[in-house]
Amino acid sequence: MDPLTIGYLGCILAVILMFLGMPVAYAFGLIGFVGTSLINGWQSGFASVGLYPFRICSISAYSVIPLFIFMGYVILFSGVGSEFFVLARKWIGHVRGGLAMTTVLSSAGFGAVSGDVVSAAVTMAAISLPETRKHKYADRLIIGSIAGGANLSFIIPPSLGFILFGAITSTSIGQLFIAGIIPGIMITLLFLALISFLCKRHPEWGAGLERASWKERLIAFKSGWVVITTFILVIGGIYFGVFTPTEAAAAGSAFVLIISLLRKNLDWEGLKKALVETGLTTGMIMLILFCCMIFSLFLALSGVAGVLESFLLSLKVSRYIILAITLIVYVFIGLFMDVLAMILVTLPFIFPIIVNGLGFDPIFFGVVVILAMIMGHISPPFGIVIYSLKATPICNDIPLFQLFRAALPFLGVMTLSIFIIILFPELATYLPAIMMK
Repeated sequence: MDPLTIGYLGCILAVILMFLGMPVAYAFGLIGFVGTSLINGWQSGFASVGLYPFRICSISAYSVIPLFIFMGYVILFSGVGSEFFVLARKWIGHVRGGLAMTTVLSSAGFGAVSGDVVSAAVTMAAISLPETRKHKYADRLIIGSIAGGANLSFIIPPSLGFILFGAITSTSIGQLFIAGIIPGIMITLLFLALISFLCKRHPEWGAGLERASWKERLIAFKSGWVVITTFILVIGGIYFGVFTPTEAAAAGSAFVLIISLLRKNLDWEGLKKALVETGLTTGMIMLILFCCMIFSLFLALSGVAGVLESFLLSLKVSRYIILAITLIVYVFIGLFMDVLAMILVTLPFIFPIIVNGLGFDPIFFGVVVILAMIMGHISPPFGIVIYSLKATPICNDIPLFQLFRAALPFLGVMTLSIFIIILFPELATYLPAIMMK
């Protein structure tokens, strides 16, 4: 059997295994190992299994992963997320749909200190749903706000997606972080506009609360200053060249840990949970990294990647048509596959086509492709954010189809945002171009 046929069969079998319920890492790792062994011999297959864990753990760029994850868990277990919710509610809670807007802004704030969509969704559900139900907000509006807002964690820096994109493609992680600022703000504002529109059409979905005084709004900064300061420390440090991304992650982690301990928001039990969850999450991500890199090696050896590159570059159409096809394919794959796996398996082959072959800016491509990928977080059948919400006690009585339906308008806004960034790529490239190296 020729290598190309083995490659095609391996891809099909990997998809079948995932549909049968095998974890993505195991499916890709198994097929990658067997496929590499069939093409290059069993000695080569075993060598790849032994080589990649050591090689990946030796890449210094990946050291940023546990640091940012730890920072996010400290924020989670110290209750800082709920404090930022109070701040946002004081400022915009009085407008129609204000609590839903507060949920989106709080998710954006949580995303500014953590790149984990599941943590953002579960945290915001626990914080916002009891409050919004007390004020008779429609669950449909709030669930959509939570699901859409959670996705901001993958765009607003620090983003785990940008970290992996930068490490895989040798693109500056710091520049990718900065590139996510304007698109993240834009999507947040579009979400707020969507909530305002929905509440005008359906006034019963969310009424405004009593307007807080200016004194109360200013006092509320005592609650939300930690998130704001952490974001300025981390992203400001990267932008002005004070920190590398790894140094910024270390500084941010140390800052939130010290502040949480001094304010006694985090006890030793909470710190233990943060450390354990950081270890578990980091281990899961590294396992996905190992297995997906083995699968990528298999695709390269089989020639499947080369066939894909030749096909795309042979199309006699505008490069924007090829970009659109690529993004549509990513949206489709995202319906069935985890974003991290998509980044690790596909980008080693797609990135050279789009950037080197078609001449697109790597920073611009990083932003739009991550946006396309994360749409699968809130769309069926994968919808990891929706399933995470369904698993929480506060949402387990809501039918699954209603959870997915609530996220649809926000999915539409994310699609719109991709079109806007393609039309105006400077939204993603301007700040990285002027940042201090």
